[in-house]
Amino acid sequence: MLVAARKVADYYLSRLGNESVPNWDFDAPTQHKDSSAAAAVASALIELSGFVEVPDRDHYMQAAKRMLDELASPAYLVEGTSSLALLLHGVGNLPEGKAIDAGLIYGDYYFIEALARLRAASPAAPDGGVGEGATDAGGAAAASPVASSGGCATGSHAAIGALALLACAPLLRWRRKPSTAVEKRDRS
Repeated sequence: MLVAARKVADYYLSRLGNESVPNWDFDAPTQHKDSSAAAAVASALIELSGFVEVPDRDHYMQAAKRMLDELASPAYLVEGTSSLALLLHGVGNLPEGKAIDAGLIYGDYYFIEALARLRAASPAAPDGGVGEGATDAGGAAAASPVASSGGCATGSHAAIGALALLACAPLLRWRRKPSTAVEKRDRS
């Protein structure tokens, strides 16, 4: 099973090239970026990195971090919009014209799952951040998977906390806005 997982991951990454977010179909004539696919693959690559040895572990982890960094950028992460999604630019079913360039709940799920997996894979310092010079169970120096990411999951619990607040913000805005005259009257 591990051999098959590695073959699929390697094939995917080879087709991805220098991009971090794939097109909805590598062979399609029209190209639409699919943030939900990138989020799911990033989560899977982090999990896969736990089953392989260095240098493959580092290769899969770096690819996942590149994907997460891109997804956490203003190009993909919802900010300042009325969208209830976390990620923009997902593709649900292009052939049928459904959920194109949209926020998709499963994309959001895999994005959060990938961040949680990345956090769990990171050696923790006493302050909850990433420790310098951390070692693995055998006493060998372990390279921190987030210390050099320069992106969404660096530091301590702040990244996950900020993501949780970001996820809740649209819900709080929605709950604060009365939508009917009765609700407006009842809240007065």
